[in-house]
Amino acid sequence: MELYSLSKIRKFIKEVEENPLKFWWETRKMIEWVVEPKDVTEGEPPKIRWYIGGKSNICWNAIDVNLDENKDKIAFYYMNENGFTKGITYWDLFYEVNRVSYLLKELGVKKGDTVSLFSSCSTFPR
Repeated sequence: MELYSLSKIRKFIKEVEENPLKFWWETRKMIEWVVEPKDVTEGEPPKIRWYIGGKSNICWNAIDVNLDENKDKIAFYYMNENGFTKGITYWDLFYEVNRVSYLLKELGVKKGDTVSLFSSCSTFPR
């Protein structure tokens, strides 16, 4: 199965140019939705909204869907300014995201609150 290639990219570009709304409507199938969108867009650039009426969980789509078959595969690589690198698996990422979410909940953070996080990555060697 061909995942990435110049011919596939050219095909995508052609599809988008010929019928962008159809292309983006089909593309919505690449993620799981809590509530399926009713339409692709609303408004005009620069004030445009995408996937009208749809609700998704970005964390679920980025991490959780990978736990059954890919939990031990690398989700991303971490590298600090000193060149230390570490592969972070989907399971590691799931664990750390949940750890932070429970901590935020214990601190009283609730739905609708605005939160900013900063990490010095002190748990990794420097």
